[in-house]
Amino acid sequence: IIYSGHVETYCNAKIVIGIGGAALPFVVGRMKLNYSLHKDTLFDPEKALSMMYYDTLVHDPAVLDLLIKTVGIEKIMLGSDMPFPIGDPTPRNILDQIGLTIADRAKVETNVAKKLFGLWQINYEKERLPIIFELPLYFRSSTGTVLILIPNFISRWLIWSINNL
Repeated sequence: IIYSGHVETYCNAKIVIGIGGAALPFVVGRMKLNYSLHKDTLFDPEKALSMMYYDTLVHDPAVLDLLIKTVGIEKIMLGSDMPFPIGDPTPRNILDQIGLTIADRAKVETNVAKKLFGLWQINYEKERLPIIFELPLYFRSSTGTVLILIPNFISRWLIWSINNL
C-alpha cells in the first residue's frame, strides 16, 4: 500500500500499524533509496509513513525513540497488546524511560487516539468501555472516516468507536 500510492490516494483512510509499525521504521532508509531509483513508478514511502499511525508496543526504549524520530510523536499512541500473554501490563513505563515532555506524553497517552478516533467530546466517566479483542478490521465511522487497523493494535478508544457506530 506504500509504493502503490494507496496511502496517498486514500488519504481519508486512517491506517494504524501496531507494534510500533513493525519493521517499517527500520527499513525506511532502504525504501527511500528504492523510491529514489524508481520515482516514475513508485510513491514516496516517507510521505506514506507520515500519514499512518503507530503504537508504542515495542518493549524497548531505543526502538520507541527511533519510531518517534522516524514518524513524529503526533502519529504515535499508547499500545499494550493486553489481554494477550505477551501484552505489556505497564505500557506507560516505556514512556518514562525515554523522557518525553509532559506535552508529548499527553499526545501519546490520549491526544493522538482521541483525535484519530474523533473522541474529543466523550464523557469517559459515564461511557461503558467494553472488553478488548484482537482485530484486523476495516470500518467507516459515523463521520465517514475509514479506519484500517493492522492486526495486534489494541485500543479501548477503538472498541468504544466500534460499539457506538
